[in-house]
Amino acid sequence: MRIYDIHSHILPSVDDGPSQFSETVEIVDLCEQQGISLIVATPHRKDVSEFKLLPRLEEKIRNVNNYLENKKFDLRVLLGMENHLDFKLMDDIKNGSALTINGSKYILVEMPYIDSPGPFKKYFEALIESEYVPVIAHPERMNMFIKNPSLLWEFASQDVIVQVTAGSLYGRFGREVERFTKTIIRSDYRVVIASDTHMSKEPRDQDLVTGFRHAVSLVGQRKAREMVSDLPFKILNDD
Repeated sequence: MRIYDIHSHILPSVDDGPSQFSETVEIVDLCEQQGISLIVATPHRKDVSEFKLLPRLEEKIRNVNNYLENKKFDLRVLLGMENHLDFKLMDDIKNGSALTINGSKYILVEMPYIDSPGPFKKYFEALIESEYVPVIAHPERMNMFIKNPSLLWEFASQDVIVQVTAGSLYGRFGREVERFTKTIIRSDYRVVIASDTHMSKEPRDQDLVTGFRHAVSLVGQRKAREMVSDLPFKILNDD
């Protein structure tokens, strides 16, 4: 089985991921050891925009992949972005400053850390109605969904993809988040598990395979495989 990770912060000196290329190397070494085939680097749009780093992202990706090729690793790194939801998101997608996952129609979206969506709901609904497919980043950790799960189910029923964090499945973010995550992956909606890796060591290291094993114990091999292999593959290939 090939495993794909669509959410990570592994590029050096971009956001709250590694500050040095040496730690990026440690992270991708761990990915290779765990048998991950492709990982998408998804730096925060806010940081990329604020520090005007967009022109340098391709170079950073190329540097990491050159390292992987020289080591003869199977792993490769693709480019995406974790896009915070705001009124400018649709315009930024069109002008190229908000990136989709590997240039596909799928876009990783981080909801605001607030208790209710307020005006942000209409921004998200506009995205749903566009030609793009939102992938909601780690909703199990967002107050607006924890306090009102029906809002997540409302979005998920509209062909939106839900991305949960591997560590949420086994308690890295607390019991409440763990319970909600288990409810999400047991649902009938389209769910992807990703690592949201930020560093080479705990508590934000590469743990997608660990999350997969916990998912297998909860929903079985076939459904867990869909979450780390089948559906992520379709996303990466714009299917």
